Amino acid sequence: MTFEDKLKKLEDISESMRGEKLSLENSIESFEIGIKLANELEKELENYEKKVQILVNGDQLEDFK
Repeated sequence: MTFEDKLKKLEDISESMRGEKLSLENSIESFEIGIKLANELEKELENYEKKVQILVNGDQLEDFK
């Protein structure tokens, strides 16, 4: 799943939780999925930020691990 797909899914979950009357079980399940997606997105953003910093510093991405 791409970054954009994950972000869209997180947005959909957020809208659903705000707008629909979900059961407690469904709310908890949606919240759990949302937290997982948010953590994955945060890690991806950190990774992209490191890559950009490497490029800005004039280093090669091969140095990035």
